[in-house]
Amino acid sequence: MTSDASGNVHHRLHAIDLATGAEQFGAPTEIAATYPGNGAEGANGVLIFTPALHTVRSALTLVNGTIYMGWTTHCMSGNYIRW
Repeated sequence: MTSDASGNVHHRLHAIDLATGAEQFGAPTEIAATYPGNGAEGANGVLIFTPALHTVRSALTLVNGTIYMGWTTHCMSGNYIRW
């Protein structure tokens, strides 16, 4: 989780070569998501992952070439979506 010069929050997934420290596979990849639904983090029936509201809470899991991540809110109060 980082912030840029404009104060925008970003979550990025890095693939790093442990021997050289170099990024691999075109990394880093910006974390972004949408999902059908209604709630505080969406509009018009689409939920939108809001990086400034969330923190990753679980380990990465790789299943058949897909990486799964779990996210929670920072303060655990309010009507937030778990990703």
